[in-house]
Amino acid sequence: MHVLYSEKKLRKGLMRVKVETDEQRVIQSITITGDFFLLPENALWKLEERLKGAKLERNEIIKKIEQVFEETGAIVVGSTPQEIAEVILEAREP
Repeated sequence: MHVLYSEKKLRKGLMRVKVETDEQRVIQSITITGDFFLLPENALWKLEERLKGAKLERNEIIKKIEQVFEETGAIVVGSTPQEIAEVILEAREP
């Protein structure tokens, strides 16, 4: 198990990510926190759940994020789904 972290200042807040992956870089657990605004509120929980089981690869992560945004009508104030993907993909071991 690998525990990875990332932090990035967005235009309207700070986003922190903690990702736990297996040896094949498949997400086992992910926690997204910070002082950004993601609406509706349950979209963050749905996003974290949807990313579990995904491979930590750009196309797959972006696809999962876009699916959640489309299904929930989610918006991130001052950011985009692509920026969320970047924060996740930049996660590294401390």
